[in-house]
Amino acid sequence: MKKQKKKSPLYVGKETYGKVPIEEAFKKALEPYFNKEKYFKIS
Repeated sequence: MKKQKKKSPLYVGKETYGKVPIEEAFKKALEPYFNKEKYFKIS
């Protein structure tokens, strides 16, 4: 028997969030966490 692959919980298809594709919404929501210019610096 072959093991069935589990789908990733973050799988993004062609669904939309309002008028924005979910993939684009994820990028906009997570951008501040991955953009080094927008990091808060603790000194």
